Amino acid sequence: MNPTQNNFSILGTVDAFTFTYQTTAVTSGVVYSFEVLATNAVGDGPLSSPLQVKAAQVPDAPNQPTLINQMPDSISFSWIPPND
Repeated sequence: MNPTQNNFSILGTVDAFTFTYQTTAVTSGVVYSFEVLATNAVGDGPLSSPLQVKAAQVPDAPNQPTLINQMPDSISFSWIPPND
């Protein structure tokens, strides 16, 4: 299989008894598509269905804090967490 003809890159290979793979070649917030194929002495099998996943990213900022109570010896406030 020629990766340049299919617009993808081979990230790595594993032996016939390994069924997981981890890559650190990702950028936060970017969507990636992963496919897997099996190879034996006869040749390459078909590609798996793609897995599309967005690399984790840092969350947005929480909303501005709101004052709840102000006392001479304490201050209470709350905020709304970010959506992501």
